[in-house]
Amino acid sequence: MAVPYADLQLQYQSIKGEIDAAIAGVIRDNAFIRGSYVDAFEREFAAAAEVAHCVSCANGTDALYLAMRALKVKPGDEVITTAHSWISTAAMITHSGATVVFCDTDGATFTIDLAAIEAAITPRTVGIIPVHLYGQPADMDAIMAIAQKHKLWVIEDCAQAHLARYKGRMVGGTFGEAATYSFYPGKNLGAMGDAGAVVTNDAALAEQMAMLARHGGLVKHQHHIEGINSRLDGMQAAILSAKLPHLAAWTAARQAAAEVYDAGLNQIEDVAVPEVAPARSHVYHLYTIRHPRRDALAAHLNANGVQTAINYPTALPLLPAYARFEHRPEQFPNAHRDQGPDSLAADVRRDHAPAAGRGDRADPEVLIATATTRLTLWSSAPEQQGSQELFQIGSREQVALQPGRTCRLEICRLIADQKAAFDVDRKTFQQIIDHARRRFAPVADLPISFNRPFRMERAVFEGVDMRADPAKLIGHPVVKLADVRLLVETPCDA
Repeated sequence: MAVPYADLQLQYQSIKGEIDAAIAGVIRDNAFIRGSYVDAFEREFAAAAEVAHCVSCANGTDALYLAMRALKVKPGDEVITTAHSWISTAAMITHSGATVVFCDTDGATFTIDLAAIEAAITPRTVGIIPVHLYGQPADMDAIMAIAQKHKLWVIEDCAQAHLARYKGRMVGGTFGEAATYSFYPGKNLGAMGDAGAVVTNDAALAEQMAMLARHGGLVKHQHHIEGINSRLDGMQAAILSAKLPHLAAWTAARQAAAEVYDAGLNQIEDVAVPEVAPARSHVYHLYTIRHPRRDALAAHLNANGVQTAINYPTALPLLPAYARFEHRPEQFPNAHRDQGPDSLAADVRRDHAPAAGRGDRADPEVLIATATTRLTLWSSAPEQQGSQELFQIGSREQVALQPGRTCRLEICRLIADQKAAFDVDRKTFQQIIDHARRRFAPVADLPISFNRPFRMERAVFEGVDMRADPAKLIGHPVVKLADVRLLVETPCDA
């Protein structure tokens, strides 16, 4: 049985009558540009996205440009986005007049790394564009907290995340200032040509984006500003309106299929299935797996009738289009690992280097922390007298956490005389180390392995539940890595 990468003909046949009627209606009414079909789709999609306003446009790329132009992005501004996305996200930052600043991904969900965002912010930063890649939402609470702290706007790139939810809320304009969508034919909600939209709860912003998309005016011949020509045509609007009522059921079917894939692929050695973070609903625009011999696996699947694709083969900062920044793969270890051709044989948990995302212009505070960092793993097992130092940063000795011991992370604020300790499980511990590796150079060569899972008991520091997001242990504004010790503590019965 052949399994195509995308079978749009099968989808069409399942609702052929509705699609054909929609197309015939547009032809009958001569409603090819704007008109009632476009107006109807804008209302319907705004309701589906649970926002007040939808501004349709020609494609998802234009949607990003319109949103940034409406937010008054100008030359000299910097906009932060992920190193792992389609080029539209980054290119439209440039075309809006700003400078794109790339951040690495978190190593687990393919979404933007929170600590890297903090490290990339400068006085010139005006906004953040997180991408809900492959259909999984980024950590929007944490991103919005960073944005509010630094007075930045947020545009969500939802091109692959139609109907995805984060902590029960629909991704899109309910979090940031605006959100952009693509209705490219292969998307979860796809037209039969190019189409896009921006959604927002800000009426003034919606009006500005609509004018920008329609030659600078909402009424023909009345041009209040200089705009562009980016209109959704009536044919695509009618097709999208016909498909939209089916989107929820299609999404549920994708999620059900993903559960089947998870159950089967989890039994195969070396296959890493998509990791879904807590309180996030993944809508699986793509079901993306990792494998140390990616190309060989893809060839095997294709030979057996299962089509695959690599989205995307090169991390954005490493494309020739961004050669002017002179970025290096080690600045974006996770994005490069997940996309770069020379990382196919690498273990998915390989050692990482720091990734401030801006070359030699890294945050001075991060460089200071790098120079002063002291990270030590201790053992205080019952059979030992006192605590024994196992290694310090810079040691290349392999460290194995033995069965029967818990890994403890201790944060000591020496100046403020504050202390907090957390018992963490193996997965959380690995995430903590990965975040530290990406942000601080001395951790880059630190090898760590595990023999079994560990428990996690206490994880609250200054009112923040660290279990909900281990990245906060490193990215928390009151925590410097110089204040962190890793301990192997009491026996674990679990």
